[in-house]
Amino acid sequence: MKLTLAELLPLKVTISKLLHEKIEERASVAYVKYAKGDEEIIPDQTFAQLTAEIKEIREDYRKIDFLLAKANTDHLIEWEDGKLSIVEAIELAKQLRAEVNTLKDFGRSKPIERITRYHLEEATYRKALFDPIELLTT
Repeated sequence: MKLTLAELLPLKVTISKLLHEKIEERASVAYVKYAKGDEEIIPDQTFAQLTAEIKEIREDYRKIDFLLAKANTDHLIEWEDGKLSIVEAIELAKQLRAEVNTLKDFGRSKPIERITRYHLEEATYRKALFDPIELLTT
């Protein structure tokens, strides 16, 4: 059975949730509490059974993680002057978002701003060496 990249992502999330559930379940069956004279209530699944299941789930998770990483490096998309892998495109998107936010902050600044310092008698100014309005409109 072949899975698409879009199908692998939710599968990875589902397997991750299952893994965490099994780890919690193993922790709950690792010990049994009982009062002196009472009979122990043994869980249906044993610690060893759950450990074996966790091992299988982790193996499946690693395989899916590998397939996703491979697909993200093997598949290319066109970008400006060349091609980028999906990994590079994701990193580029993060960098561009950060740059946009930084430029927005610069764009919100005043072209000239008086800096008030109460311990100084003379006024000081801060002048932008760029056009803040231009940054907000581009």
